[in-house]
Amino acid sequence: STSELDYNIALNHRMITGNGALDMRLTFASKGQKYFDLFNSERASIPEQKYFDFITTYTTNNGNRNTEFYIKNIDDSRHLIGIDRGSEVEGSVLNATIGAPRTYGVNFGINF
Repeated sequence: STSELDYNIALNHRMITGNGALDMRLTFASKGQKYFDLFNSERASIPEQKYFDFITTYTTNNGNRNTEFYIKNIDDSRHLIGIDRGSEVEGSVLNATIGAPRTYGVNFGINF
């Protein structure tokens, strides 16, 4: 299944400091409506989805260390990312997969 229109728009900004660089990125993603059966039935469709992600990374001047902070799905929207149809024996139930809620974290890296 593919949608007719998917797009991402990102804003990037870099700030140089005395000890390294701080990179920031805000991304807006839009995923168009998708159908998950051969007949494009409304029962097996996923509506358009939109969400924002943010990531900031600090890298030392020598590039040996970096720290990254991220937030995905900033507005904590609940959206479907997939639908699987069960067998006729089961009554053709639909099994839905829901995208992750707002997720945030920190990553550390060392290059040697």
